[in-house]
Amino acid sequence: MTVILLVFTTLVGALLPALFWLTFFFREETHRESARLMAYVFGAGALMSLPVLGLQMGFQGLVGIAVSSIVVIIVLALIEETLKFVAGFAAAHRDPALHEPIDAMMVMVVASLGFATVENLFIIGTTLTDLSAASLGGAAETLALRTVGATLLHTLISASVGYAWARGRIGAMRAGIDPQAFAENAPRHELWKDFVRPIRRWVLGGIIFATALHAAFNLLVLAFQKEHLFYPTVLLILVAAIVFRDFESLKPKS
Repeated sequence: MTVILLVFTTLVGALLPALFWLTFFFREETHRESARLMAYVFGAGALMSLPVLGLQMGFQGLVGIAVSSIVVIIVLALIEETLKFVAGFAAAHRDPALHEPIDAMMVMVVASLGFATVENLFIIGTTLTDLSAASLGGAAETLALRTVGATLLHTLISASVGYAWARGRIGAMRAGIDPQAFAENAPRHELWKDFVRPIRRWVLGGIIFATALHAAFNLLVLAFQKEHLFYPTVLLILVAAIVFRDFESLKPKS
């Protein structure tokens, strides 16, 4: 019974940051997406954490100490941001619920929260060893730090890629291509062809931008960890300001 309660507590703890940020970001949406689609996207983001971890560990094992730590941090961030986008795009790009540009940002927010939840599950699982007050207190502290740190970072950076995806969809429409109708009518195995040129150009730029932000945050954490993370926090605030501006720019004008 104690083991079951410990597992349940760990699962709830891992989900709490995602539920908090989902509630927060869904206030920025002009309409509610279907629960089915968002659950599907969340699951896709969570499942993508496994190949991301495998690729990151494989890359680190392959290069060893032969490559600069800065290069390693950049490549690890690139793997993560690319595959998080792939998870969100593959899960949602054909869905009829994806009908407004702002929906692309919400899809990437949800996919990133699925990804971050798996990370939180592993971290809380190693922190919460029993149901003692000391263990619960340590897990709660870790959870609070990850809610306003790593989980928020994932959400903001993926939202910026979602903004690039949204701008690409707008560009496709201006070029006379309806990306939704195009995707729905194309063969399901030809995912790359669904990634029409205007979207491709914007998303590649968005992933580069997201990779730079992610790598910069990790480098700041490593460089200033003795200064109470002041500089990484400043970076998070700046990225948050950019993302909320992007949300506002995509909202339909009344």
